Amino acid sequence: MKKIILLSTSITLNLLSISYAQTIGINTNDPKSTLDINGKKDTSGNLLATDITGIQAPRLTRAELTSKGNTLYGTDQKGVLIYITDITGGDADAASPRVNVTATGYYYFDGAAWIKVGSGTAANDWHTTGNNDIVDGTNFLGTTNHVSLAFRVNNQPAGRITPSDGSSLSDNIFFGAGAGTSPDFAGTANVGIGYNALNANTIGANNVAIGKEALAANTSNNDNIAIGSYALRDLSGSGLDNIGIGFRAGKGITGGVMNIMIGNHSGGSNPDGNYQLNIGNAIYGTGFSSNNPALPAGKIGLLIPDPTELLDLGGFNAIGQGGLRIRNINSTGYISSVMSDKIVVADSSGVLKTMSAANIVKSSSSLSGTGNAYACINPAGQIFRSPTPCTP
Repeated sequence: MKKIILLSTSITLNLLSISYAQTIGINTNDPKSTLDINGKKDTSGNLLATDITGIQAPRLTRAELTSKGNTLYGTDQKGVLIYITDITGGDADAASPRVNVTATGYYYFDGAAWIKVGSGTAANDWHTTGNNDIVDGTNFLGTTNHVSLAFRVNNQPAGRITPSDGSSLSDNIFFGAGAGTSPDFAGTANVGIGYNALNANTIGANNVAIGKEALAANTSNNDNIAIGSYALRDLSGSGLDNIGIGFRAGKGITGGVMNIMIGNHSGGSNPDGNYQLNIGNAIYGTGFSSNNPALPAGKIGLLIPDPTELLDLGGFNAIGQGGLRIRNINSTGYISSVMSDKIVVADSSGVLKTMSAANIVKSSSSLSGTGNAYACINPAGQIFRSPTPCTP
């Protein structure tokens, strides 16, 4: 009996000592915090290989936690730590503190609900290894306040989606390293996809840039479309409603209005010109200034960058590289028997014109005769009368 009393006294004294101590150490004589727990060590200070080192939180199943009800834990229990060993029983009712208890593991109580350790603010946060409980229309990746959604790669800006509210900085979408990253950015309704797409844009609006460095130099211009690596890359002056489609499309274009450049390395003859067209460096146009389909405007040139007529044919001084061919011109369906029809001629600059057959000067009697006939031109360029249709 005396031994029991002495043991009780010893335990009481120890407990009193703990109650008034500043810090408590387990397996250490020099605790560094309120409670400092160490594993057992040998005389040299090394952890014993046989020591099962660690702290084990209370373990219970979700069924056992459910049986405790919804009010047992309150604000006084903030920080309580438990380990759920099984979730086959009990529930994760949305109206209960167990709403997040959907997997085994450590949980702490935040004063209102159990939060899974390592999950952020809730167990249904997005995970780096994927999510298997997503509900379309309920779960999402994004923000709930008026802040842009930003993406990073290697801790560098790689994407941004701005709010859609009609204000400055709204309705923009950027993806790619350096896309839309100007520190002075204040534009609206821009789309930039690709490395450095719209990189310098500040107040420019309604621009679409898809491709590496597409519209990279644009700062304040609006309503431009650039699709392709380096498309409209040099547009930095005053430019509006320009279109560049293709690798380096719009090469050299620094400004201008309503220019259309389609094809690799397509550019305009005037870097700051307006209403220019270039398709594949083969079809060119000038004066395309109309926004009304009912009131077309402009001139088209084939292999000639600066057409001066509605249709201007360029080319080269070689057979097959500078002429105009109408393949079915000599077919019976196109033979004229109407005296009022015109004859097409070309002036010294190559501009096609028409003249009346009566104005042809007869230099010989080769056109004399009676009855219906055809006026033909022989290989030497002489006009002669033929009773049958002309042959090539």
